[in-house]
Amino acid sequence: MRLVSTWDDYVSLILMVLFFGAGVLAVPNTPERGEGPLIAFFALTAFFLVYVPFSKICHYLYYPFTRYFLGKTLGHRGVYPPVRSRISGPPPSAAGREGW
Repeated sequence: MRLVSTWDDYVSLILMVLFFGAGVLAVPNTPERGEGPLIAFFALTAFFLVYVPFSKICHYLYYPFTRYFLGKTLGHRGVYPPVRSRISGPPPSAAGREGW
């Protein structure tokens, strides 16, 4: 059995836990605690703005946009090319039977 997770998966998981932890510590922003937790949270946010597009976490970000784009360009329910509906006229099976 092969390993599915790589070192990048574990690093991404650790970074996300650190990011959420920094967010939890930064929420009660009181003068007694200082600006340290808030600055750490902003620093991690800036780091993630650079890191996410090049990591495996980008799949969470790009998934809805990819689904929308592929759905618009490739038609509906896996049908390619999209079927053009007929606006008026007889159905195709009745064509040519007017003189009968």
